[in-house]
Amino acid sequence: MLSASGLALRYGSTVALRSASVTVAPGETLAITGPSGSGKTSLLYCLSGLVVPDSGSVLLDGVIDVHRLTDWERSDLRRSRFGFVFQFAELVPELTLRENVELPLSLNKVSHRSRKSRVADLVSRFGLEDCADRRPATVSGGQAQRAAVARAMAHRPAVVFGDEPTGALDGESGEVVLGAMLAHAEEDGAAVVLVTHSDLVAARADRVVAVRDGETRSLCRCVSLADCFLGPDRPAGSDPPASCSCCC
Repeated sequence: MLSASGLALRYGSTVALRSASVTVAPGETLAITGPSGSGKTSLLYCLSGLVVPDSGSVLLDGVIDVHRLTDWERSDLRRSRFGFVFQFAELVPELTLRENVELPLSLNKVSHRSRKSRVADLVSRFGLEDCADRRPATVSGGQAQRAAVARAMAHRPAVVFGDEPTGALDGESGEVVLGAMLAHAEEDGAAVVLVTHSDLVAARADRVVAVRDGETRSLCRCVSLADCFLGPDRPAGSDPPASCSCCC
């Protein structure tokens, strides 16, 4: 589905990524984790075509090289094949929650009848019936983030990218948002790529990739992410383990 190889990216003299590689399959949830400044958000932006790396490739469906597309083609790809959820909902403030959810369908020229049916289904699935016709400034953070996830899923994208999608929410609201996001993605067969600092969020993923100093490494599912980086017997700055004896 989505495969990146040898991604390198610099911002001036700062190295964000160095030879980073990652893959995610249809229907799979991949968590990208690591310390602040490690390059995980840069990796997400390169995977999604928001940032063009200095070198390396990102292939969608094994044939579309995302970074060989023109700016217009990448924009079209993000609109039609990708969905995005950010740490803060980033809804259009002048639109109601319902209109925000409908927006990607309108941009993709879905028929009026199909739009209304799809939006009604999403409003129900994400528990937005009581606030769907209110504007973002008048609803809670959890409600706004649920609307943001519904918007990201509206056009049935092939890949949903989440940049700390629960980072601004309390534990209960975050669990509701994450659960709805993963359940709906599974139903649609969408791949999910999540950047997170949270062990609890990463534990919900099918696979975990750690980013450290711009490089990627797959983590064993039974190893605590905190232990990988800052465990009591692991010196700060040392590499996380590639595997463990009990499941790898």
